[in-house]
Amino acid sequence: MKHETSPEKRLAEWERLAEIIRRSGLSINAFALRIGLPRGENLYRIRRGANGISRDLAERIHARYPQYSIRWLLSGDEQE
Repeated sequence: MKHETSPEKRLAEWERLAEIIRRSGLSINAFALRIGLPRGENLYRIRRGANGISRDLAERIHARYPQYSIRWLLSGDEQE
C-alpha cells in the first residue's frame, strides 16, 4: 500500500529545505550541485509539492551540512 504524504507535510518539508538553501547562500541549482545532484529538478519538485524529501536526499544534505540531522530533514522532529 502506497503512503500518501499530506500537502501540509510537503509544505513543511519544503520549508525545511528552503531554510537550508537560504542559509547556504546558494541558488537552488547551485545547492543541488553542492549536494551531488546533477540538477535542481528534484528540489523544484519538492517545492511544488510533487515530491517529498527522500532518505537519499536527506543523506546527501547531511553529508554536506552535518548540522542538519537526517531525522530532522525527514520528519521535522527537533534536532538532537
